[in-house]
Amino acid sequence: MRSIVSAFILFLAAGVGFAGFLTDIEIEEVDGMTQIALLGDDTFLYTDFTLTNPYRIVVDITGFSSLLQNDYFADVNRGAVKGVSLNRFKKGNFLRVVIELEQPLSYTISRESHMLMLFLSSKTETFHQWRASSVRSSNPGIHSKPNPTSRVSTSAEEPLISMDLENANVLTVLRAFSEYAGENIVADQDVKGTVTVRLRRVPWSQALDIVLKSSGLARTYEDGIIRVAPTGKLEAERIEEERKARELERLAPMKTKVYTLEFAQCKEAKEPASRMLSERGTIEIDERTNSLVITDIETVHQQVVALLAVLDSSTPQVEIIARIVEVNFDYVRELGVKWGVKDLQSEDLQTTAEIDMEVVPGEEIAGAIAFRLGSITDWATIAAKISALEREGKASVVSHPRISAVNHKAASVFAGKQIPITTIGAEGRVTTRYVSAGIGMDVTPHINSLEDITIDLSAELSEPDFAITVGGLPTISTSRANSRILLQNGETVVLGGLKKVTESEREIGVPILRHIPLLGNLFKRTGTTKEEREILIFVSPYIIKKI
Repeated sequence: MRSIVSAFILFLAAGVGFAGFLTDIEIEEVDGMTQIALLGDDTFLYTDFTLTNPYRIVVDITGFSSLLQNDYFADVNRGAVKGVSLNRFKKGNFLRVVIELEQPLSYTISRESHMLMLFLSSKTETFHQWRASSVRSSNPGIHSKPNPTSRVSTSAEEPLISMDLENANVLTVLRAFSEYAGENIVADQDVKGTVTVRLRRVPWSQALDIVLKSSGLARTYEDGIIRVAPTGKLEAERIEEERKARELERLAPMKTKVYTLEFAQCKEAKEPASRMLSERGTIEIDERTNSLVITDIETVHQQVVALLAVLDSSTPQVEIIARIVEVNFDYVRELGVKWGVKDLQSEDLQTTAEIDMEVVPGEEIAGAIAFRLGSITDWATIAAKISALEREGKASVVSHPRISAVNHKAASVFAGKQIPITTIGAEGRVTTRYVSAGIGMDVTPHINSLEDITIDLSAELSEPDFAITVGGLPTISTSRANSRILLQNGETVVLGGLKKVTESEREIGVPILRHIPLLGNLFKRTGTTKEEREILIFVSPYIIKKI
């Protein structure tokens, strides 16, 4: 047997009574962005938020503990990540993962099977992947806690190992791994046989897994000790443990508890809570008190408490101030709006949009010009210009609504009129229905971790056209625009491109003489005046702060 070894340690930790374990943390560069992956052995139930001074992303994972031997990684220095720390809270039954950043950044977080993925918004240079399980501990086998007065760097990555084994006794190989890594490895009596393997520059923990798999073996962590046994035996033990756990659940006494919700709706909370129940558990809702009535064993009630702590939280609200203004088409440029989007897309405003027109064939399209978005740096100046144009009759403020919307919930506003349309049925029965015509807007805010606001904005302009009728009834021309915009708190965006055309007849002639019957036609002339106005919708979102 030949063996060339150059490696260090896979960190191990074990615990009992938890829903799942954090097995590793990986940080790597993906498409120029920093990706952070939290790996576990069960589905993550989490909540996330940010802290400042220093800038940190905090992820609380309900019912989890950590299998990583270290709890503090000071000098990660990968992409925008400076360090990572773990802290287990017994009282709340959750594991807190704190990711320290170099600067405040927005991020997205998503759950994929037994993995939690975070993507940081800033661009970064290419860097080598970092893994928490590859970091050397100052005291193998014992959790290393961060010392606020003296922090020791533990950022050394796991070295690579090369092995060349031919018909080596598997027990001898396991003893070599134990001696080298400083880990306790216990092999069952059924472990036997030889192994032939040739590896070049792989982590020693990966090399151990390959040796075990090629020999039909597997490993588990039991109280800080690596136990090696045949794969079938470990699987049978796992199944037996699950059977015993189900038997204990069947014999455990049932308890009924009432959970009164403060912020969440009991109907919405029922479905996720029901997934936590045992086979004997039941759940009911009481809409009058907005409560969940759950009957189940105590361990399930503990999980429900942790779940509702996440679900029944205060939802932020956004006040949306909108200003709907009609401006003569020739004077729109005088407002000084910085148009950053035209024909559906813009990188400067981080905006994507689409426009959907609905018109009756043959009529003039109300929104015939290109849909566009703009930004404003000084609203006071814009407001003064609008007031000046209003005095000259070149602009008018149609509506100035203020609405509040719950985060992720839509809010609507409409400025216009109801047009009565009378129809006569086959039996001669007269019916009247009302059709809305005017300017409508639907707004859905989404607040991210940096208190930026993504706005889903849908605007509609509808007008009756009495020049074009069907069965004596006017047609309704409709123009719609849908967009998604990322704004800072209090920033103003302008939605333009909705066009309103008004035609009117005008008589010009000699005073007094033009009113003489018959002869007056010689002293006057009539013409049609067409006025084009653009509808501008100014939207400013403000996060409502708690006092």
